[in-house]
Amino acid sequence: TLGGAWTEPGAPVKSALVTGAADFHKQDWVRRIVTWMRSEKGLPIQDSQVFFFDDRDGNVPPFANTGFNARQVSCASRDNVIGLCGAKLAEIVEDRGVRDCHRAF
Repeated sequence: TLGGAWTEPGAPVKSALVTGAADFHKQDWVRRIVTWMRSEKGLPIQDSQVFFFDDRDGNVPPFANTGFNARQVSCASRDNVIGLCGAKLAEIVEDRGVRDCHRAF
């Protein structure tokens, strides 16, 4: 991982990977990661260059108006609110905007 360690919820961001981020608040952790990468690693990442993927219903819409791109994956295989397969390679795309399995935001 960039940073060499995983970040646990409640702790300051110290890497590009966060474990246990609460559903419906993942956009907040993405913001913290991007801020950390800019300040601690000197990486000039634009918000529009950030892409987030999640298979759970409800985690993508909160990214609307953040400047980040977000896409729900595993839309073809679902178990209620969670995708069954994680993601298919074809779903990992650099499409701009925020889109869940049903609509764009």
